[in-house]
Amino acid sequence: MILGAIGLQILCAKSFSACGILALSWVGTLGIVIVSAVATTWIIRGASHGEIQRFVAPWKSCVPWIFVLLLVLQLSLYPPMMSDSLSYRLPRIFLALQAGHTGEVASPDVRMNTMPWGWESLALPFALVNWIGGARLINLACWCLAYQLVTFLAAGRGISNSKARWIGLALCSAPFLLLQGSSTANDLFASVMLLAGGALMFSFRGHLGPVPVLGSLLGLLLASSAKPQFLTLGLPWLFWWATAPGQPWKQVRWQWLAAACPVFVAVSPLPLLFTQLLQTGALGGDAVGGGESSGWVTMVGAGLLQSTVAQAQLPVFPGADWLSGQIGSLPILSSISQSLPKFEPRVTTVPLIDEASFGAIHFSILVVWLWMGVVRCGRFGWVWLACVTAAFLFACSQVFVATMGRSFAGYGFALFPLAILGASRMSGSRWFRSLCGVAILTGFATLVVNPSAPLWPARDFRARAESAGSEALVSKLDKYLSYQERARTGRGILSPVPGGEPVAILVRPVTPILALWQPDWRSHQIDYVNHLPVEDFLKSDRNWLVVAANAEQSHPSAFALYSSLPGWSVVSEQTYLPNIRQGGETWRLYRRSNIGD
Repeated sequence: MILGAIGLQILCAKSFSACGILALSWVGTLGIVIVSAVATTWIIRGASHGEIQRFVAPWKSCVPWIFVLLLVLQLSLYPPMMSDSLSYRLPRIFLALQAGHTGEVASPDVRMNTMPWGWESLALPFALVNWIGGARLINLACWCLAYQLVTFLAAGRGISNSKARWIGLALCSAPFLLLQGSSTANDLFASVMLLAGGALMFSFRGHLGPVPVLGSLLGLLLASSAKPQFLTLGLPWLFWWATAPGQPWKQVRWQWLAAACPVFVAVSPLPLLFTQLLQTGALGGDAVGGGESSGWVTMVGAGLLQSTVAQAQLPVFPGADWLSGQIGSLPILSSISQSLPKFEPRVTTVPLIDEASFGAIHFSILVVWLWMGVVRCGRFGWVWLACVTAAFLFACSQVFVATMGRSFAGYGFALFPLAILGASRMSGSRWFRSLCGVAILTGFATLVVNPSAPLWPARDFRARAESAGSEALVSKLDKYLSYQERARTGRGILSPVPGGEPVAILVRPVTPILALWQPDWRSHQIDYVNHLPVEDFLKSDRNWLVVAANAEQSHPSAFALYSSLPGWSVVSEQTYLPNIRQGGETWRLYRRSNIGD
């Protein structure tokens, strides 16, 4: 992990060619395997028989294996569906490979240039071999690690391995973890890195030396390499470092810290953020997630409301549209929407991967267990909760994104150790297994009805409803199934283009374009022309141009010019559904008329 992240920061310095990307990508992957194997061997060799049993106990049940099997089934049957991944995170990997460096791209999505490359550094090997769907194995491994960590921590609280497994399954069956477990989203990776750091911190004993201290800080920085807002969690880390029992500040010699600093800087987003600070004079707004900004009071209030409403999601919520409408009609929310157009607190009929949250049931359980854990932990627990809350509020004051429930979920993971402490206290209650069972069943339901990768015969059910003449049900099922259409966006539009020919594209921000590089990313060089003057474009050697209809909304003047170029003709056009709420979109492929004549 460290090697891959270091290589990534070197790439951001634009000092490596495409061959360097290939080499560092595989070295990083190999480093992950070696470090994991050595760490596991070290733990087992130095552990007693009981500790080894506790280490492997999480997997002595069929339930976690069923979850893993379902996640593997989803990533085997369906392509990546995450909107942000299809729009900028995965495409920028291919753009970097084409260019040979990770320099700035003239993209309409500012996040392609401003967001760190933490998760993408791990996805590079899969892109190189044209198996970008394999990058979802990263998230599958993260789900397994989350379950392992939660169960291992719970077993360390003096309860049986069986009860520890119940706690692990209850927390890790939350919609956020399961929906992202078979996706290319990077939120789960960042959140699990925070959980790993928190596990080291709350398991800290003075005799363990500097490993927990340095490891917890490394987890925080790796999480920030995917989601820079998590840098604000440095506040609770400093509190722990200075005040925790066992005195962590005494465990790290200055020589160790001096040696580790270059590594920590390399794996963190600090170099990229510092560069942005020099260029733009600010770290907020688009530099931290492509969001919006306003007054800090409005930002904090909007962030709290958006995050809270997102947690009300149920596996199947027939009244979601009505409830969202009632929430949106509140006067105070209308005034916030005028300052932040992306502010739209809502729930959906079924959980969506783009708006994944803990969900109503799991969030309620988490709050109860967290309260019990804080009470049991005493003063340290209250101060830790206050520090994490302050970090969350400060992040909210800096940036607002429409998917707060998903993008800021890591702050909940920072509280998992306290929730596990509370769960272990509740494990003696007669309601404990029932509560965990409801959470686990909710998780199974969420996986099965996931519209991006359904595990039930939805299309057969729709055919039967159509035969029975149930138009209302057919309409709802059509909308449900249409979530899978975003992965088709751009597929087949380049089929008339000869291999190796460069292609220019004009699209609106947040448009899935991943299919343009499939099945082989070497087939065509894709370039954005959203901000390129038409005169410069006509002087270039590009003979093919793709114009998406919705680009008129974000770039009206460019759309008007590029869709009516003299000497260019339409070769083909296709209609896609990149966004359900915006409806279908027609893409046209233009060809310079004088080529091949």
